[in-house]
Amino acid sequence: LRRIPSSYFHRTSPIGQVFDAYGRRGLLDRVAVIGLGAGTLAAYGEPGRSMQFYEIDPAVIRIARDPSLFTFVSDSRSALSFTTGDGRLEVAKAADGSFGLIVVDAFSSDAIPVHLLTREAFAIYLSKLKPGGIVALNITNENLDLAPIVDALTADGNLAGLVQENNVESEAQLLEGKDYSQWAVIAKDRASLAPIEQSGRWTSIPSQPGRTPDPRYVWTDDYSSIFTVAARW
Repeated sequence: LRRIPSSYFHRTSPIGQVFDAYGRRGLLDRVAVIGLGAGTLAAYGEPGRSMQFYEIDPAVIRIARDPSLFTFVSDSRSALSFTTGDGRLEVAKAADGSFGLIVVDAFSSDAIPVHLLTREAFAIYLSKLKPGGIVALNITNENLDLAPIVDALTADGNLAGLVQENNVESEAQLLEGKDYSQWAVIAKDRASLAPIEQSGRWTSIPSQPGRTPDPRYVWTDDYSSIFTVAARW
């Protein structure tokens, strides 16, 4: 199982669907990932694809690259590079139009890095996309429902988006380590989402197109409040 992406990143998960659909279209020759963890997304490496990981903790990079601990990085078939630092600040340094996919994978557990989920952050991500590119956000969270924040920011920026909750559907998936996950994807226009939207597994956002979003949910660098977010318990 060492080359099979597990947990939130299983090949049948929303992010697996993204890699499958967009990889076949040749859009994923350059991928950026904010948040390394065990390096599971490196399992989606393919020849000719480069993956740039941004990780704030150098110890995490050292652990993920140690094949005696985790093998996703060492076994990857992509050219991998690693940048230590805050993901948003480091992505901002990339040339505009650099990536076909940006994965923001830093919202799990109790601590939400709010500065990665604001109007200004979205503007940075979108400026770094190639034409037709998308941003995928892992909004799986044990405590808070972050989907309304992404919905509001999508409406606020006149963007197109999709969201999907995905469960373990078979014993085989369970044995491969798959977990429940929730992902959102955003793009500059609806046409960019066609490769996955047509599957029927995603829900379109913003949920109320054309309406001004509730300002309580439009997080910015100057305003955010987890008290407006519904608890999962």
